[in-house]
Amino acid sequence: MNMSIKGTAQLAARAGRRRAARQFSAPAQNFDKLGVIGLGLMGHGIAQTAAAAAANDGVHSSIIAYETDQAFLDRGRDRIQKSVDRLVSRDKMESATAEALMGKITFTTDRSALSDTDLIVEAIIENMDLKKKLYSELGAECKPETVFASNT
Repeated sequence: MNMSIKGTAQLAARAGRRRAARQFSAPAQNFDKLGVIGLGLMGHGIAQTAAAAAANDGVHSSIIAYETDQAFLDRGRDRIQKSVDRLVSRDKMESATAEALMGKITFTTDRSALSDTDLIVEAIIENMDLKKKLYSELGAECKPETVFASNT
């Protein structure tokens, strides 16, 4: 099921985060600490891109990469590492930059690590009941000004 930005905002509002729906029209802001939930086909690339911005430009201080299961977390970390290694081998990235990029990502199965993030990008499977439950729980766990985004 594809969700538009409006659909994501409505989901967040229904999950008890009415302020999240209002934030879609908020002025652009810097997000210091980012969270990425789900390191599958899309999520690992989102985490890698955010970490590259952190390492190259200092745009973000850290990226929290979260998975519910250690095996999925390890697979996501491996995907990112292989991608970065490929960039280094093709002379598209310096080794020092690759090391800095990987150092910006904290890989965890502890969801409480997301509690003080400024922006969370959700990239989990397309299961609406699971997404509703996740947003509801995040709404109770994260700081009030956290902005939620969905990869869908």
